Amino acid sequence: MYIINKVVIIIPDSVEELASKIDTSLGLLTNVPKAILDNLGYKFNVGKEENIIEVTILYRDTPENMKSVVESLGGVFEDLGFNFGIVDLPLDKLDDLARSKSVQYIELPKNLYEADSASNTASCVPEVVSNYKVSGKGVLIGFVDSGIDYTHPAFMNNQGTTRIEYIYDLSDGGKLYNKQTINEAIKAPNPFSIIPSTDLSGHGTHVVGDACAGGNINPEYKGVAPDASIAMVKASRGVSILSSQIMKGIRFLVEKSKELNMPLAVSLSLSTNNGAHNGSSLLEQYIRTVANLERASIVIAAGNEGDAGHHTSGILRANPNQTFNIASDETAIVMNLYKPILPEITLTIINSTGKSSGVIKIQEGYVQGKIAKDRFDIYVSGARPFQLESEVQIIISSPLGYLAEGVWTLTIDVTNNYDGEYSIWLPVSEGLNPQTRFLEPITFNTLGIPATVDNIIAVGSYNPILNNISSFSGKGKQDSGGRVRPDLVAPGENIMGPVPNGSYDSKTGTSMAAPQVAGICALIMEWGIIKGNDPYLFGQRLKYYLIKAAKRTRLDVVYPNPSWGYGQVCALDSLNLIEEDLSAILTRGSKRFYDTNAPVTNSIYNKYNIYRKNIKEKITVNINTRQTTANVGRLKVQCFKSDGYIPVDGTKVTVRTSVQSDNVNSIELVTNVSGLTQEIELQAPPIEYSLDENSNQTPYSSYDITVERSGFNPIVIKGCQIFPGQVAYQICNLKTSSGRGMYRQEVIEVLPNKLNGNYPPKIPEDVDKPLPKPSSGVVLAQPVVPEYIIVHQGSPNDDSAPNYKVPFKDYIKNVASCEIYSTWPKSTITANIFCMLSFTLNRIYTEWYRGKGKNFDVTSSTAYDHAFNYGRNIYDSISAVVDEIFSTYIRRVGKKQPLLTQYCDGKSVTCPEWLSQWGSKYLGDQGKSPFEILTNYYGNDIELVTAEKVAGSPKSYPGNELTIGSSGESVRTIQNQLNRISRNYPLIPKVSEDGQYDAKTAEAVRVFQETFTLPRTGVVDYATWYKISDVYVGVTRIAELRNEFRQESILGKNIFIPPTMPNCGIQRDIPEFYY
Repeated sequence: MYIINKVVIIIPDSVEELASKIDTSLGLLTNVPKAILDNLGYKFNVGKEENIIEVTILYRDTPENMKSVVESLGGVFEDLGFNFGIVDLPLDKLDDLARSKSVQYIELPKNLYEADSASNTASCVPEVVSNYKVSGKGVLIGFVDSGIDYTHPAFMNNQGTTRIEYIYDLSDGGKLYNKQTINEAIKAPNPFSIIPSTDLSGHGTHVVGDACAGGNINPEYKGVAPDASIAMVKASRGVSILSSQIMKGIRFLVEKSKELNMPLAVSLSLSTNNGAHNGSSLLEQYIRTVANLERASIVIAAGNEGDAGHHTSGILRANPNQTFNIASDETAIVMNLYKPILPEITLTIINSTGKSSGVIKIQEGYVQGKIAKDRFDIYVSGARPFQLESEVQIIISSPLGYLAEGVWTLTIDVTNNYDGEYSIWLPVSEGLNPQTRFLEPITFNTLGIPATVDNIIAVGSYNPILNNISSFSGKGKQDSGGRVRPDLVAPGENIMGPVPNGSYDSKTGTSMAAPQVAGICALIMEWGIIKGNDPYLFGQRLKYYLIKAAKRTRLDVVYPNPSWGYGQVCALDSLNLIEEDLSAILTRGSKRFYDTNAPVTNSIYNKYNIYRKNIKEKITVNINTRQTTANVGRLKVQCFKSDGYIPVDGTKVTVRTSVQSDNVNSIELVTNVSGLTQEIELQAPPIEYSLDENSNQTPYSSYDITVERSGFNPIVIKGCQIFPGQVAYQICNLKTSSGRGMYRQEVIEVLPNKLNGNYPPKIPEDVDKPLPKPSSGVVLAQPVVPEYIIVHQGSPNDDSAPNYKVPFKDYIKNVASCEIYSTWPKSTITANIFCMLSFTLNRIYTEWYRGKGKNFDVTSSTAYDHAFNYGRNIYDSISAVVDEIFSTYIRRVGKKQPLLTQYCDGKSVTCPEWLSQWGSKYLGDQGKSPFEILTNYYGNDIELVTAEKVAGSPKSYPGNELTIGSSGESVRTIQNQLNRISRNYPLIPKVSEDGQYDAKTAEAVRVFQETFTLPRTGVVDYATWYKISDVYVGVTRIAELRNEFRQESILGKNIFIPPTMPNCGIQRDIPEFYY
């Protein structure tokens, strides 16, 4: 140690190793007397033995290895998922934990406080309930708070039974009470003898009531979502809650929502000032991760620090002095100061009697000293994994009683040539005497943590009667780099709600505003997810509609801003906007509703709507919204290594208009761990261009895409086609670069759609092909759907044309995207795809080209076969149909071979005996089913048949959908395949391979479906079964083809070895192509 101005500076051992791995509170912990920390509320051993500390960690190892490390130190480890955890261990083992290479960062749990301080009508809730018939039914609203009075009638249904699914009491050792036990307690003479969990402060009871009070109570006391299910995590002792308990509670709520198969809205009415307010704490990072990856909407109160005087800031050289008042009876206070990297500073603390600490040099480590009879303790962090700014935590305490009352001064002097902005926070109001405050506070940047997380819904408070922002409502930064917080505001003053003992009372604070928005989320999620109108109405998508439709009624306010956010929440306007957007899509034909009218030869396919008619619905659309949305399409890009299913993350994807298009700025995207970019909107022509055969306008916009990733050859796709109202899907198979010289750039040109082009007519052929005798061994006993197909990119006799080896389904998707428009009715698209399937299976079954000595199955010449454009984009609407029906084909009744279903566009080329593509479009417009369209052209003596075998799939579809409650070997197969796939797609959670289809299996399926652009249902239907099979085969093929030694080398280099194909050999020169 050494001394400067009688200040003791203690340099801990291995400070460089440890300082970057622990937060400032832990840095103070081992040096400051426990009595001082107790006065400040540092509850590091709540409910533990005296020498046991609880910390939250971010680790980089497996949960099993991390558990072993902690247990070797005499501790207990609890995994929170996503590499976050909670550790209880002896205080003297903290340094050993920090030195472990498995640990990335350690944080002392922060103290969060309750944000207390006709609302439904102001938020437009009654109109939503009336117009949309929603009440929150089927949605789980989860709370982490002070508990709940489960005996209150506001939380019962009309029959007098509880709507509370779970109470998880962390204040009593983590005791769990389910719905059955709660109902038993309610009926008992002494309920609390069965469930002793109570709500001492009444905060949690009121918050839950604001969101979802219901049942047989006075209607004026009802919450926003009176039929929603409830889950409460009781995490407090008094008015503060540890951040580790919040993290544990969120994990519990997510797991239970999956078990119940309910979408989840989380309401957090808790706040702290302990942190940099920039999303860098482990609590904020954990919430951000959950919000990104789970089917949940997280709503957080903005906090009540707007006028509390607990924040100040300034420019170091221009504002060196900050004065603050210490009220009577304060034994200790803590301040958190954040400064830029370059300025070096000293601090001087002067108390209300003029006594000074002397000049304190601020450098990394711990500093201790005296101010008269009082004491200061300072810990300074350096750069940490998640934050560049230095954090200076200052504790001022009085070992002999109370701090000197009155005005104190903190002076900040810069000792080098740099300058910059600093910020200082005192604890939140609930942790201090109200008169302890800065005398020149800054009201902006007073949003409480964790409302600072960027992808949640941060809610401030306003008074709907006066139409004024609440003075206490936490505010965002004035200059936040384009990110405005809070997101919106809701009524938060004098809100009536239930309190313990069956009563009702009014409370004020952003705590009351946030649960109202959580209730609105539940209403919208019921309409979207439960009622099937939009299965993706959660998270950021739901937030988009809340903020876009918020009311902006103040003429003197420029929206968005740091006080009001985007405006006042309005549930009705949000749902109206959602419906308008969806209706605009429906009226353009990209979504249809069907009615069964015919059987199918193999009954497995009845549920895929292949015989169903279009039903016209009465739809009301806002004209302005429809015009705006009609000319917008969407694009997503996914990148794989070589030609397999191994994703490539961190790939830079640049999208810009082609030369022929209007000039716009380029858009840069980056792929995630699943190799997938975010979905973006792009301008497209009017929908009418693709719906009228006489239109001479190009019905799509063309965009160029550049794909770049270190270690791989770049790809340029020229002319990716974007239709209005459609999602275009571009797959990029990145080839590993040789590492010698310049990269070899691959250029893929997307050719114009063939529908209205001037191309030669198809050459007529006999529909029934002569087959060799079965003894020849050439012809299969029955048609089989092949795993791959070899496509000759040219006419049959063009020996210079390349061959492409393509998965069968991907070939059909490519053909359909080349030959028809994705904006057409679904029944039309389905009928055309049946023709493409049958024609192609006829070519394969009859060995049409291979019997002539060719080494391919089909050509890309439209005169002979179908158009095929290597590497082009496809469309979700086409992909979904192919995935549903890819093994079903047309045949004549009494015949074996698939029908050779030739067709033409019906405009430039006419074909009276074949299907007309434009003609089938108009039949679809009339509501004809796919089968009716086919019989219109090919006669009534046709039938649809499902192939008995799909080549390349380890197991065939079991015949029934797999969903929660299913069990058996088919479930075990899916669980095994998903676990193998998750090695390459880490967002897919691991599941138990026990053959029981539980909520965790359903969630793994949902994540898989989202990753591979399938409907996110959590149900394994026919399309999902075979997509899982495709990806499983893709990611395991290397291991099957290489021994253990070679396998490691190949995986390291990301090389994909194609399988041997009949009559083709290995065909290493044939490029492969996947969707």
